[in-house]
Amino acid sequence: MGAYALILRGGAALFAASTMVQRSEWRAYVETLHASGSVPGIQGIGFAEVIPPEELAAHLERIRGEGFPDYSVRPPGRRALYTAIIYLEPFRDRNLRAFGFDMYTEPVRRAAMDQARDTGAAALSGKVRLVQETGTQVQAGTLMYVPVYRNGAPVATLRERRAALIGWAYSPYRMHDLMTGLLGDWESHVGTAMDLRVYNGRESSPAELLFDSKPDRTPGARSPWRVQRLLDVNGRPWLLVFDHAASTPGSGYAPAWSTLVGGLALSGLLFWLILALTNTRTDAVRIAGRLTEEIRRHEALRREGEAFKLAILNAVPAEIAVVGPDGVILAVNDAWRRFAVDNGNEPGRPALHTQVGINYLEVCRTGTGCAAQDDGASAGIRAVLAGRSPSFRLEYPCHSPAQQRWFAMTVTPLARDADAAVVITHTDITERKHAEAAMIEAQAVLLTILDTAPIRVFWKDCNLRYLGCNQAFAADAGMACPQDVIGKDDYQLGWAAQAGQYRADDRSVMASGIPKLSYDEQQTSPSGQTLWLRTSKVVLRDRNQVVSGLLGIYDDITERKQAEERILLAASVFTHAWEGIMITAADGTIIDVNEAFSRITSYSREQVIGRNPRLLSSGRQDRTFYAALWASLTEGGQWSGEIWNRRNNGEVYAVMQTISAVRDAQGRTRLYVALFSDITLIKEQERALQHIAHHDVLTDLPNRVLLADRLRQGMVQAQRYGRLLAVAFLDLDGFKAINDRHGHAAGDELLIAAAAAMQQVLREGDTLARIGGDEFVAVLLDLADVQASVPLLARLLAAAARSVPVGGQVLQVSASVGVTFYPQADDIDPEQLLRQADQAMYQAKLAGKNRYSVFDAELDRSVRGYHESLGRIRRALDAREFVLHYQPKVNMRTGTLIGAEALIRWQHPDRGLLPPAAFLPVIEDHPLAVEVGEWVIETALSQMEHWQTAGVKIPVSVNVGARQLQQADFLPRLRASLAAHPQVRPGDLALEVLETSALADLVRVSQVIDACRGIGVLCALDDFGTGYASLTYLKRLPVVQIKIDQSFVRDMLDDPDDLAILDGVIGLCVAFRRQVIAEGVETLAQGELLLQLGCELAQGYGIARPMPAAEIPTWVASWRPAPVWVGLAPVSRDAVPLLFVGAAHRAWIAAVEGYLRGEREAPPPLDEHRCGFGVWLDAAGRGRPDAWSGLQVIDASHQRAHALAVALCQLRAQGREPEALTRLGELRDLRDAVLERLQTLVQVNPGVATG
Repeated sequence: MGAYALILRGGAALFAASTMVQRSEWRAYVETLHASGSVPGIQGIGFAEVIPPEELAAHLERIRGEGFPDYSVRPPGRRALYTAIIYLEPFRDRNLRAFGFDMYTEPVRRAAMDQARDTGAAALSGKVRLVQETGTQVQAGTLMYVPVYRNGAPVATLRERRAALIGWAYSPYRMHDLMTGLLGDWESHVGTAMDLRVYNGRESSPAELLFDSKPDRTPGARSPWRVQRLLDVNGRPWLLVFDHAASTPGSGYAPAWSTLVGGLALSGLLFWLILALTNTRTDAVRIAGRLTEEIRRHEALRREGEAFKLAILNAVPAEIAVVGPDGVILAVNDAWRRFAVDNGNEPGRPALHTQVGINYLEVCRTGTGCAAQDDGASAGIRAVLAGRSPSFRLEYPCHSPAQQRWFAMTVTPLARDADAAVVITHTDITERKHAEAAMIEAQAVLLTILDTAPIRVFWKDCNLRYLGCNQAFAADAGMACPQDVIGKDDYQLGWAAQAGQYRADDRSVMASGIPKLSYDEQQTSPSGQTLWLRTSKVVLRDRNQVVSGLLGIYDDITERKQAEERILLAASVFTHAWEGIMITAADGTIIDVNEAFSRITSYSREQVIGRNPRLLSSGRQDRTFYAALWASLTEGGQWSGEIWNRRNNGEVYAVMQTISAVRDAQGRTRLYVALFSDITLIKEQERALQHIAHHDVLTDLPNRVLLADRLRQGMVQAQRYGRLLAVAFLDLDGFKAINDRHGHAAGDELLIAAAAAMQQVLREGDTLARIGGDEFVAVLLDLADVQASVPLLARLLAAAARSVPVGGQVLQVSASVGVTFYPQADDIDPEQLLRQADQAMYQAKLAGKNRYSVFDAELDRSVRGYHESLGRIRRALDAREFVLHYQPKVNMRTGTLIGAEALIRWQHPDRGLLPPAAFLPVIEDHPLAVEVGEWVIETALSQMEHWQTAGVKIPVSVNVGARQLQQADFLPRLRASLAAHPQVRPGDLALEVLETSALADLVRVSQVIDACRGIGVLCALDDFGTGYASLTYLKRLPVVQIKIDQSFVRDMLDDPDDLAILDGVIGLCVAFRRQVIAEGVETLAQGELLLQLGCELAQGYGIARPMPAAEIPTWVASWRPAPVWVGLAPVSRDAVPLLFVGAAHRAWIAAVEGYLRGEREAPPPLDEHRCGFGVWLDAAGRGRPDAWSGLQVIDASHQRAHALAVALCQLRAQGREPEALTRLGELRDLRDAVLERLQTLVQVNPGVATG
């Protein structure tokens, strides 16, 4: 059976020279052997592959990809290890049934396979039924296995051999065919008289019968001629039983026995058997002759067998030599001889060290010639010869001056016995080495390219484990180098969250064979960042176009994605922005505009593309303006400001515009982008607000705000030019009596006429302002001396005293004027000048009115002497006589408590509880004011802590005077106070700064307020409207809240002027984004009107009086807002005039009542068209057929009110005043009806207010 084993070793040698033998290579090898015609009984030569369970799917996919779509591993089922017959030649007929069969599942086969694996030698199986059997003419079978180990793997130990196993070369045999081929013409010779049976194992068990030459013989008694011998056939014991065949007259020679048993031993056995059978000398001689002939024939057969073996050896392409136990070469094949000739020292003569009879071990040891020149080779061969190692492999160079060659040496034992010969196979692997070197070099170049390329590259095997990648990919995977990635799968890398999706994509590509190119997907980096990748994947195929894995590349396009998103966002913003956007080239040519541009400018996109923005110019900006604009763009790359432009229809409009230069990497301007919004309405409102804020509503004279600004400017000019400035404070004598007697309307007309007359007598540059009621202030500039003011003062007195015809009557008043001058010996501010002029005016009234009086400083000091002494206030502070009361501040609409104002009181031991007006003015300009202010802050913070401990959290505001606010250490002391009360949040403390205090040093106060905001303490502007702050000052003060002075709230219901001021202040707060709160709210009606005007926050007696701190928690728990306030929304701006009309109507009714009670000399206008309400009704469309039906109802009530007023006034004129007074209830009911219907009109039809 050695020839059979040698055939399989030749197949195994194919695997020793390469990583994997392809199906075509295996077929070529088997066809070269012509085994089916040369070796009896052989069914085929095959290869069974070892398959770990985790590689089963890939194995099935690979084999099916070779053109066997129905391929499977049989039998089915899960197990620890799979094997499968993948090659079996010839691949036809019966052998097709074995394709895919797992021989390892059958115990007999498995035992032989394990034996071959563990020993490294050929192993024969026991008796089996071959899968090639079809069910008819079934023969016993056996199989021979030779192990195939992984190329280059160590196999010195049992563990190494098991780890290196990749499969078996094997051959199946049908025993009857095998033995028939071996026995030849047995039946025509000895076979007629002898019966030969072969058993598997040591016993002649029928179950283990492999072959019976007389299968039809009837078994009988044990023959005396029965002889049996045990043979070792490749590690498998076979029992040969010879017996006399029944009814056989004689026996012939059995030349085939020598083939089966071999040598003279079998001949002697046969000779003894034949003699026993014939029992005659003649027969013995004849048999001996035949035996001699048989021996010769056996020798011929042996030579034929050797020739056959040599033919097999020569058919193997590898160089093969058989080396004896002593290291001497016993035999070589033709390939070895050609190798010897090719490497001889002389042309055509073989190298001596390669010939039969040469000691190959010595050649290897000394390194003679071109053998494996390595002591390790000699040691490896000796280890196999001695049985210490089942095999040995070595790759070595064999270089000559003409060429460089590489060979692989494989050493395997010829038999299992120790000291048996070995088979040495030399395979020329030069091409492989060159290919490997080229591949290594190509791989190095490729890896260099891959590592240099910015893209990520990876490739996987069929099990989706990584075979390689470039450095960029390894970094993305969170690994230091590509070697750390090899052998891992996606679940082991940094993107485990997406591993399932990646692997599904991979399988889809490998299953379909269709590349998946340039698709975007997300990946989670090891740091947790989400990346965007643009990926492509294609299948990898081997030389037979079988899918062997997958190649993928991807690029990190996260920045590109983000850029695309930014571009989409920018495009969306460009298209949908409410602001106009214009993009121009560097030369100013318009490239693109958005829809808002067209809406604002009335130019369509087509009308402006390619033109210059100059087409929008209104002409309001001069060359200087544009020069500054371009300078800002050139130097800073941006300009922002207001511009007046002209629309396509000629209208001029204002925009707030920002222009930005877009530069390239070299800093060159490529584009300009202009972003603008239409602020025309804001500018118009601003002008209106400016006028309202700076001018008196009734007389259109400058108000306190504008007066303060002009007075400050005049004082600066007086200092600069060395001239005098005079401040004249005017109060009309007898105006109150006229107002009460003739009504507010008459009083208003008188005020308008007097203001106009006084304005006419002043010089250009002088200022006349109305600061409230019948009080005026004149600022006279550029006076040479005091005397220069006398003519001006005389003209003012004369103008004020002019008679004024009003309603058929002639009214006349006079004026008392107080005058003071600037500069003075002492430093003085505008507020002090006004107070001096006010005091001088009082002196003029005391002196008889209709005159002027100059301020007397000595008199001023005497007046101050009437106040409480500073020493007494100091003692009160030390004695803790001061206390704080707290007045709640609420949101009237929601009922929310927003805080409380801390108000100082003096608990005087003799005079009782004193308000702040009784003592604070005394210390206003004294350092003691700072100490009192700090006491207030400290006490408020302590109280806040106490409340918080009790579970009540209330923000508190405190009043801060000008002197305290301007202290250099104000902010550090405030920080220290807050630090001393850590439970109090800085944001829960607010500072209320008087408007007049803020104006004292605007820059300093602004800095302090801003610094307070930096530590979390917010500031409010208190008593707004009583000072002289301009809009500029209001804009510069970083306060968060404006508190409307109570003087405007008090008369807002009955005085349209106060209501107009209140509405203007609220509008200012909205325009400057300041919170607004009203103080002095005493009635529900006041709160309701404030809410309608848009003021939600308030404090006052109508909500709560100032109370001790202990009463606050109880009040908070019980307070609820008035139902009429809850949820009351502001009216529209169109409906605001209705509120003014209501105030005018209430004022008219009050004037009628005043006249009837004798509190005024004349009634108000009784003509229904001349009162404020009537004027509005006429403007709103009274009498028009399209007027709202509600107007008719209001008009009717209004007419009845006027008719009743006329009747009541007639009763008074007739001396029937008591009767007239008894009917005042009717007048009030008509008033309420009109006001109620007005309120309905406000809520339901706000648009009617515009008329």
